[in-house]
Amino acid sequence: MFQLDQLRMLGVASRSTLSNQNFVRSRTHPRISCITSPPSQVFRIRDNSRRCSSAPNNHQEPANSWPLMPAVDPANGYIQFQKTTYDEVLRASRSPNYPRKTTFRGARDPLMRGVLRANGLSCLDPSDPGFHLEWKGNNVFLSTCKSLTVNQRINHLPYGALLTRKDKLVEGLRRMKHMHGDGFDFIPRTFVLPKEMPEFTAYHQEFLEKLKLARESGEQTDRTTKNLDDPIYIFKPAYLSRGRGVHLITNPDDAQTLVEKDESGIYVASDYVQDPYLIEGKKFDLRLYVVVTNLFPLSIYMYTEGLARFTTDDYDISTEGISNRYTHLTNYSINKTNENFVKNTDAEDDDSGSKWSLTALLSYLKEERKVDTDQLMDNIKDLVVKTILSAEARIYRALGEVPFPETCFELFGFDVLLDSKLKPWLVEVNLSPSLAIETPLDFKIKQNMIVDLFNMVGVPGIDTPQTKQGSGRIRHEFSDDNVLSRFVHEQERRGGYDCLYPTKDSKKYAAYFEAPRRYNELVISWLNGKKKESLPDALEEDKGPIFIKVLDREKAKAKEDAKSEMMTQMYSLMDNHLQTVTSPSKRQRAKMEI
Repeated sequence: MFQLDQLRMLGVASRSTLSNQNFVRSRTHPRISCITSPPSQVFRIRDNSRRCSSAPNNHQEPANSWPLMPAVDPANGYIQFQKTTYDEVLRASRSPNYPRKTTFRGARDPLMRGVLRANGLSCLDPSDPGFHLEWKGNNVFLSTCKSLTVNQRINHLPYGALLTRKDKLVEGLRRMKHMHGDGFDFIPRTFVLPKEMPEFTAYHQEFLEKLKLARESGEQTDRTTKNLDDPIYIFKPAYLSRGRGVHLITNPDDAQTLVEKDESGIYVASDYVQDPYLIEGKKFDLRLYVVVTNLFPLSIYMYTEGLARFTTDDYDISTEGISNRYTHLTNYSINKTNENFVKNTDAEDDDSGSKWSLTALLSYLKEERKVDTDQLMDNIKDLVVKTILSAEARIYRALGEVPFPETCFELFGFDVLLDSKLKPWLVEVNLSPSLAIETPLDFKIKQNMIVDLFNMVGVPGIDTPQTKQGSGRIRHEFSDDNVLSRFVHEQERRGGYDCLYPTKDSKKYAAYFEAPRRYNELVISWLNGKKKESLPDALEEDKGPIFIKVLDREKAKAKEDAKSEMMTQMYSLMDNHLQTVTSPSKRQRAKMEI
C-alpha cells in the first residue's frame, strides 16, 4: 500500500488534487494506479526534461511489460543493458510508448527501438531535448554535439562523414598514402568525379597502352583483364548505400554518361578487384562493426562477430557477366531479391546460405583451406585502424571543442573484400550500418553487438543537476588519473568488442598522427608497464585536447572578471563613504584615510 506522500516521492501525481488515500500497484500495469479514481483518471510521471502523460487505464501495458526503470549499475550510474528474445524485441518495438524516467530519441529500426524499450527506456518526440540517448541515422553538426550535457549520449562523432562519404574517404586515404607510402595501399586506385574526370581518362589511356605492350610481349599486367579487352571499374555515388547507383563500367565514357544524368552529384570510380577470393564459386565481402568511443585517448574497438555476405550467382568476369548485379555486388538488399538467395533459418547454422557469421567463415578458412586466420584478422585490424587515422586529425580538433567529449561515439560498418591472395581491400565505410533483423542470424549477431555497445559506451541512467538543459556547461578538466581510470573501466565493460587501439603494440601508429597525442601515449605507456614520469618532455608540455586550452582561457577570463568586480565593489564602497561626509575638509581627510 502506498500513501500520497510516497507516490509523490516516486514522481507520480494526479492531474487533479488528490486526497490522502491509499493506493495499490496494479497487477497488469507497472505504474501506480489509484483504487478510488475513475477508470479515465490519468496520472503524470514527472521527468527532468518534460512531463509525459501516461496512457489511460483502458490501454494499460500487458502483464509481462517492460520495466518502469532500467537496471542501473550503482557504481557508475550506467544502464546495464540485457539481451532478450526476438519476440520480446519485436513486441517492445511495436508497443505503445509509455513514459519512463530514462528516455531515447530517434532509433527507427525495430531492433534498436525494441532493445531500448525492453530495457526500460521510452521514446521522446524528435524535438524534445531531454533525452538520455539519441540514435540518428544521419550525421550531426558540431553545434549539436556542443549542446549536449554530461548525461546525454549521441551515436555520431563530429566530422565522421570524412570516413563514411566515399569521396572524402578516398581523399583522406590518398593523402595518407602520399605522406606515409605503401602502408595505405589497401584501397584500389580511385577517382572523384566529375572533378577528376581528366585524370581518370588519362589513367585509363595509360593503362591501355601498358596492356597492349604486355600482350605483345606475352606478359601479364598487374590488373589482369582476363576475357576483356578493357579494364573494369566500379562506379558509385558518393552518398548512397545498399548498392544503389552502382555500375560496373569499362571506360571513362560510360562514367561520363552516368555523371551527366545528375551533374550536381559526386561519384567515385575505382579499379575493380577482378580476382576476389571465392567460396563455392561465389564472391563475398565482410561486414565488420567498428566503434570509436573516444579521442582522448583515441579508442577503437571491433566486434568479434560480423557477417560474410555472399553473392547469389557464380562469379563471372566475362563481357556478359559484368552486367549481372547478383554476380558482383554482395549487398544483402540486392541479393535477397534473387531466386537463388538462400535465407538463414537457424542462428546456430551460421555456415550455410547466402549469409554466414564471421566466426563460421574463419573456421571454414582455417579448417578447409588451411588459412592463417590470425594473420588475416591482424591485417584487417591494421586496415581498420589506419582508415580511422586518415580522419583522426579533423575529428580530434572538432571533438576538442565539445564540452563533454564522452557524449559522442560512433558505430561504423566496415565492408572489406578479400582477393585471391587473401589481401584485404577496403570497399567502403558505412554510416549507421543496417540493423535489419530479417533472419535469426541477423538478430543474434546484431542484438549482441548493440547491447555490448551500449554497455561499453555507458548510457547514464541516473539524473544529476547537469542533465537539465541549460545547466552543466562547465567543461571537463582531464587529468592523467581520470583518463586512465575511464579507459580501464571501459575495458571492463567492452563485452564482445576487441580493442584495436590503444594496445601494447600501438606505438607503430605514432607516425600517422599529425602531432603527438598525450593521452594516447599515456595509455600506451601504462599498458607497457611504464610510469607517467617516463613520458617525453614534449608530451608533458602538451596540454592535450583543445578544450583544455579553452578551459585555461576561460579560467583566466573568469579571474580577470572577478578582479574587475572586486575593484568595482571597492570603488562603490568608497563613493558611499564619501557621500556621508558633508564637510570638504572631512571629505579630504576621509579620502586620504582610504
